[in-house]
Amino acid sequence: VRQQFGMEAQFHSLARRPAHFDVDGRITRWNAQAEVMLGWPAAEAVGRSLADTLLTARHWESLSACVKYFAVSGEWPVLNKRIEIAAVRRDGTEFPAELSIAPARLKDACLFGAFVRDTYVST
Repeated sequence: VRQQFGMEAQFHSLARRPAHFDVDGRITRWNAQAEVMLGWPAAEAVGRSLADTLLTARHWESLSACVKYFAVSGEWPVLNKRIEIAAVRRDGTEFPAELSIAPARLKDACLFGAFVRDTYVST
């Protein structure tokens, strides 16, 4: 029962995230919130690399190591942490953002839900 609750909790945490991606960094889900913030329609974003759609290459390199570590160990080194990054919109503009990732192991697959918050403050 405990394992079932754990999987259910992981699924609900993942479902609340605007963008999902797999262990290879391929986007598997992209909702309206992500479309508005980043300028990519879901039909174009799904299937693309997270590194080419949301993150700069330098941030994907760091995140990729965490993703691969989770796939092997089941441990998430940045669990419940917000990471300051430079996110990228479709038009190529970078903006300061906070990224939080929720990992989930669903049967034999690892999925990750991303939440991005624009931290740019206009003066």
